[in-house]
Amino acid sequence: MKNQTLIRLHSVYCNYCLIAIALIFTSCGSIYYAPNQPHLPMIKEKGITKVNVQLAAGEYSSTMDINAVHSVTDHLGLMGNFASYYLDGNGMNTIDVGFGYYKPVSQHAGFEIYPGIGYGKLSVIDSWSGEYTYEVKSFRTFIQPDIFYETEHFGAALGLRVLYFKYQSHFQSYIGETPSNLMLEPTGCIEAGWEHFKFKLQATYSSKVNAGMLSYDPFMISFGFNLKFGNRHAYSLKQNSINPD
Repeated sequence: MKNQTLIRLHSVYCNYCLIAIALIFTSCGSIYYAPNQPHLPMIKEKGITKVNVQLAAGEYSSTMDINAVHSVTDHLGLMGNFASYYLDGNGMNTIDVGFGYYKPVSQHAGFEIYPGIGYGKLSVIDSWSGEYTYEVKSFRTFIQPDIFYETEHFGAALGLRVLYFKYQSHFQSYIGETPSNLMLEPTGCIEAGWEHFKFKLQATYSSKVNAGMLSYDPFMISFGFNLKFGNRHAYSLKQNSINPD
């Protein structure tokens, strides 16, 4: 009888130890990535600047995206992106810069492709103390083609971002997940409003395609607005000069 009691006590003690260990290893925020919204500029002419601000949400995360693009020539654009993430308690900020090629195929439609590079910092929270206890830097590179249709009051675009990002090597030893990740991220947006101000709705889905484990939020949907600066008549004047009546 005494031996059976000791065995039961030992079993209960082991169970409590396993629960405590599990709680310790799950005391950090559990999400380490979510897709920020790729900027689909929808530019058809030189001298146009667009600024885009969006708030996005997924199942466990949210982001704030601020994007800017400027067309420096008839076919070359420069892009800059900033994103701030809430990842199930964890936090992250990223900055991207890129340049790209755009080509109008009609008065309202066109094609774009923007490659770029970026930098980020992930802050992992300890859910027991509510404080960030670990930080890791990341490097990002991407390429994103898209097709679009835009009028004075409406715009729509479909694109695909291929994104590679890598956390510092000690991310794997501390978190236990893969530091190098290749993501395929189809995205689409619609805009409605006026020539220089439009409301914007966008959705992006992210899928990890290389081997390894990564805890992430795959789907984000956002709402925001887009500001446009530049000569709204420049493109139509150029078309008229090419194709006079």
